[in-house]
Amino acid sequence: MWYNGNGDAFRHVFWSSALVKRFHDVLNYDLSESQDASERWTDVHEPPNDRGSLASRMDVQNNTLGRESLAPSTYKKDGYAEMVKQAQNYIDIGLAYRIQEIDGRDKIVSTDDTEKK
Repeated sequence: MWYNGNGDAFRHVFWSSALVKRFHDVLNYDLSESQDASERWTDVHEPPNDRGSLASRMDVQNNTLGRESLAPSTYKKDGYAEMVKQAQNYIDIGLAYRIQEIDGRDKIVSTDDTEKK
C-alpha cells in the first residue's frame, strides 16, 4: 500500500532528510538552518485546509522524523544512500507512521515491515 501506507511514510521521511542535506550542500546552511528550511519547505506542501486531516498529521510527523532523526547522515559524502537505508529501517522498526483501517475507522499507526513480506 503506497498512499498513506509504509511507502508514503518512507517518501516523507526520506524527502525531508534529503532537503536538509540539499540546503546544507547547496546553500551552506548549518544543521539547524537546514532543518528549519526543510520544515518550511515541507509545511508548504500540506494544504492549509487539510492540516487537521489524518493524512496531513501523518505526513507532518514523518517529515519531522526525517528532518530530525536522519540529519546527522546528511554530512557524509554518501549521505543519500545512507538516508535511504536509515529511512527504510525506520519504517521497518515502526518509528514512522501510516494510516490503517481499524474497526472501520482510519487511524494513525506505526509502520512495520508487513508490506515487505
